[in-house]
Amino acid sequence: MTVVGRNVSKVVDPVGKTVETVLGPVGWTLNGVLQPVTDGIGKMIKPLTIHPDESEVKKEEKKRLEKEWAPIGGKKQTGENPLGLRS
Repeated sequence: MTVVGRNVSKVVDPVGKTVETVLGPVGWTLNGVLQPVTDGIGKMIKPLTIHPDESEVKKEEKKRLEKEWAPIGGKKQTGENPLGLRS
């Protein structure tokens, strides 16, 4: 760190700690009060922002990923598939 950086740090660090000490409780209180309100608003708005087709696209994508990441084995062992691997 340079000499200027150390000098600036000596001034700014105490200011930041003071601001945190003074405003921290205000933020914690507001968060506790406003969190249920913002969660409720979010739950009401979310269905309005998702296009009906998007949910179908997400379902298809999920199915594709499940199939892609399905276990390799566990299929019926036959003469053509002696290890029981998926084809």
